[in-house]
Amino acid sequence: EKEFKKWAKETFIEFQKAWSTKNINAIRNRLDYDLCEQYNLLLKTNVKESQKEIIEVKQINYIDFSAYSKDNEKEIVEVALNAVTNNYTIDEETKAIISGSKTIKVRTTYKLKFYRKVGIATKEKNGKVRCPNCGAEILNENNKCEYCKSIYLDGVKSWILNSIDKY
Repeated sequence: EKEFKKWAKETFIEFQKAWSTKNINAIRNRLDYDLCEQYNLLLKTNVKESQKEIIEVKQINYIDFSAYSKDNEKEIVEVALNAVTNNYTIDEETKAIISGSKTIKVRTTYKLKFYRKVGIATKEKNGKVRCPNCGAEILNENNKCEYCKSIYLDGVKSWILNSIDKY
């Protein structure tokens, strides 16, 4: 539980950094495919308008579990995360602030929904992780099986951010 909350908090912060630097693909291994595509489309709109939205996470006040469900295919966890941020949009050419403020802190509660496939990776009693596709022992942290080349997510990192919304 504590490890998941830490990872969810890191994912939120990394997501905001990726959005602010216009590089959602930097955290692709933590995002659902549809969520990644949705935000990449939004970024393309901002690029056309020569705008850059910046969200600076100043503080995480709390993160609490709000829901859990499981079916034959997925486990789903929802968390409520309260953060203090500075939100503003700049014109990329002039660097002028179009909206928001660099100094006014905004407190917002977000609902983050994560899921993982049931049994995506299993740890043996000795702590070894096996590839869910071919069963080879996983020896690296790069989310790719060295033997069969399938993408995998191990342990707590097997969770994927499926949605992020304001409460």
